[in-house]
Amino acid sequence: MQFHCEVKVEMIRQWLQVGYQEIDAHDLPSVMSVAQIAASLEEGMPQSHRQADAIYRRWLRGVYG
Repeated sequence: MQFHCEVKVEMIRQWLQVGYQEIDAHDLPSVMSVAQIAASLEEGMPQSHRQADAIYRRWLRGVYG
């Protein structure tokens, strides 16, 4: 699993433009197509940002106590 909690919608759109061939070359149920990723961005990003906030808060507690 790979998760980039720091990303924004614009960054993912750029990745889709640059890496669409590599993404769509995978025919696995665990790999979303470029079209699926693009269609889910607006709906999925708020949850992703909440998760990122939780990750960073927990990490900062470890750093600063």
